[in-house]
Amino acid sequence: MATTVAASRFLRFLEPEEENALLAAASKRSFERNEVVLDQDVPLRAIYLIEQGSVRVERQGRERSTPLAILGAGEFFGEMSVLTGAKRSATVYAVGDAVLYEITKQHIARLLDSNPRLAGIMSRTVAERQLRNLAAAVQLPPEVRAEQHKNMVEQLMRSMTKCFGRMVRAV
Repeated sequence: MATTVAASRFLRFLEPEEENALLAAASKRSFERNEVVLDQDVPLRAIYLIEQGSVRVERQGRERSTPLAILGAGEFFGEMSVLTGAKRSATVYAVGDAVLYEITKQHIARLLDSNPRLAGIMSRTVAERQLRNLAAAVQLPPEVRAEQHKNMVEQLMRSMTKCFGRMVRAV
């Protein structure tokens, strides 16, 4: 039986009605087994939420690719690229048949317009996710982790301001 997000929430920092409105506005896309969802080194203008199935995240090197993660229903990816305008750092493939919500930069901009406090919450959430990934690779002492988190949040806020063409503030 396939796992779906129907009974769960993925952006827990949103109010349920905000999340429901965001998902209602998003497009749903279907991918077949081993189909490329997105390519590395390409700017992305959407965050993807996995509704059903799973995806494989790989970083392409000169001679080989490195597996980074398998993400399943309820998880999301693409947030760094859409929030900062940076190019994608990995290629994502559907593991089997997958159904994804595509939440565009325009959807995020409307959400930030209606609730400016979300910029700070989103940057902290993304920074924590990045830091968890970094900490898994390198064990960081708590004080270093806290300082890295603060620096990442500040950098994300600057990048989001540049990407969205207006000042965003952590509230």
